[in-house]
Amino acid sequence: MAGDLERIVLPDPALSVSRRHELWRRTCFEVFFGIPGQTAYWEGNFSPSGDWNLYRFNDYRQGMAEEQRSDRPSCRAVTTGGSRLELSCSMDIHDLCSDSEVLAAGIACVVLETSGRVSYWAVDHCGARPDFHDRRSFLIQLTATDTSQDVMM
Repeated sequence: MAGDLERIVLPDPALSVSRRHELWRRTCFEVFFGIPGQTAYWEGNFSPSGDWNLYRFNDYRQGMAEEQRSDRPSCRAVTTGGSRLELSCSMDIHDLCSDSEVLAAGIACVVLETSGRVSYWAVDHCGARPDFHDRRSFLIQLTATDTSQDVMM
């Protein structure tokens, strides 16, 4: 993310990084991914504080449950400098899908400004309103060769 970081509410680094709910209510990065042709998909939330969570949905915004078949992601330090904020995380998802499956993914960001305004950013908002759960916005294709690489957000 690039911009005037002084206008963004950034959480303090977590003393003990853990799974937390509702990270999307403040500044956080998100990745949505699913197997094309299937209705189920996952939502990963990654806070600049280091806190995280991974949810599984059975269908569009239905059956949300914390995904238990994943371990804590490995996140590199959040870098803030001037007008840039970066977060790089990797998570082992081998228990969620096979190496032969192609995944469709969407990367998004929720930004809480010091004014209280919240904005929603994504590679593309394919609907009339921002909706990160809209499978039409899962525009990035990931293959098994990508699983060893971090996704930079």
